[in-house]
Amino acid sequence: MRSVFFSLCVVAFAAGMSSCKSSSSPAAPTPSSNGGTQAQKTITIPASDIYGSTNYSPRTVTVQVGGTVVWTNRDGEKHTSVSDTGLWSSDIAPGADFTRTFPTAGTYNFHCTLHPAMTGTITVQ
Repeated sequence: MRSVFFSLCVVAFAAGMSSCKSSSSPAAPTPSSNGGTQAQKTITIPASDIYGSTNYSPRTVTVQVGGTVVWTNRDGEKHTSVSDTGLWSSDIAPGADFTRTFPTAGTYNFHCTLHPAMTGTITVQ
């Protein structure tokens, strides 16, 4: 097996490739649909639209047990991320982030106390 890998590397270098990695190397994290990895997801709080409506984006994310969710406030005003069951509560100033790791499987609903229409759900598998 090692000689086959070496032969493939020689062919790769001859073809102008700058590197050759073994297929037994650890895989890179799998990208998610919102730009994070399976271990980390980002929820962005965008600026309000022309109607004054603000929300979490995306409103629903799924992470693996032990995964992390990062709330990023890109809006010009303060927001919060508060668990509906009291597991966490954080103010998120404009331009700031809030990060939470989820060690237990389950469904976690959250909201912004300053903007009651802002709600979201995190599913941990």
